[in-house]
Amino acid sequence: ALTESPVTLSASRTVTDAEGKESEELLGQLNVIGYTPQSEQLILVPVNGNNYPHNVGNLQTKLNAIYGQAVTSWQVSVHAGVSYDYGEDFDDGGTGVLSNYTGEMRGLIRALKDAGDVNKDAHYLFLLTKPASGNKLGYMPRSKDYGFIFTAQMGSERVMNTAIGHELGHGAFHLKHIFTE
Repeated sequence: ALTESPVTLSASRTVTDAEGKESEELLGQLNVIGYTPQSEQLILVPVNGNNYPHNVGNLQTKLNAIYGQAVTSWQVSVHAGVSYDYGEDFDDGGTGVLSNYTGEMRGLIRALKDAGDVNKDAHYLFLLTKPASGNKLGYMPRSKDYGFIFTAQMGSERVMNTAIGHELGHGAFHLKHIFTE
């Protein structure tokens, strides 16, 4: 059973001294903690018909492999999609590090919310073709539930699924890049 209380595992042996007196000798000790499993939900949102181009089951398997070490499993589904007019390329905030959402990002999130079928306990990744900066695979602010994946930037299914796992690390688990102060 998993527990959030530490448990100490010890290994010892009985030793007898020169006078025949027995005592326990500690050989090693390990402090162990277990965690209650958690389940997260990811909903992929095609924008203007830009669908997830690979097998969603493979994505779920990849996310479970990435986050299994954190005792987290994922349920992945695909939304029917939204339409949003943003011009040729989506405003991703340029090449700088964003602290939140651009106006187009907020507009797209609002379009999804206006559709009326948002689950407040889920994480959403919008599937867009390419960013205006031309150099991002995705973007999801730390501690936020909405992110953006740019499918034109992706090559293989492995690259795309890894990028999705990376962005969820920021949003769902508040993780920073190692190079961020």
